[in-house]
Amino acid sequence: HVLEHIRSPIEFLENIKPSLEKRRGYLIIEVPNIDDYLINICLPYSSFFWQRAHLIYFSSYTLQDMLTKAGFNVVGIKGVQRYSIENAMNWLTLGQPQIEDPAYSCRSELEWLDSFYRRHLEENLISDTLVAVARV
Repeated sequence: HVLEHIRSPIEFLENIKPSLEKRRGYLIIEVPNIDDYLINICLPYSSFFWQRAHLIYFSSYTLQDMLTKAGFNVVGIKGVQRYSIENAMNWLTLGQPQIEDPAYSCRSELEWLDSFYRRHLEENLISDTLVAVARV
């Protein structure tokens, strides 16, 4: 969760490339997902999502395009849902985040539902986060 704060991400990535080439390394990037499904169904969450500190927002397509333009080969882009279904329900019912006790995981009796929820969002790339793996 750094790239969305960088003014010129392609230039930033091009500057990283030589170091990765020497080590035959991989680049792993994690960014908020502009295609996060909760943005479209919850106005308070949508307002919360758009932050002044974020200079750029990424979808799986724009993330892939940016990496390609910077000269990287994209190994894969995956959706990752960091917050549980309880957090989504909190947003939908109360219109706010769980500040004191954010739900990264669900109570055991709802684990099956949370697992289905996360898998659906991640497989459809509508999760809260995207992770990209690339190499030179």
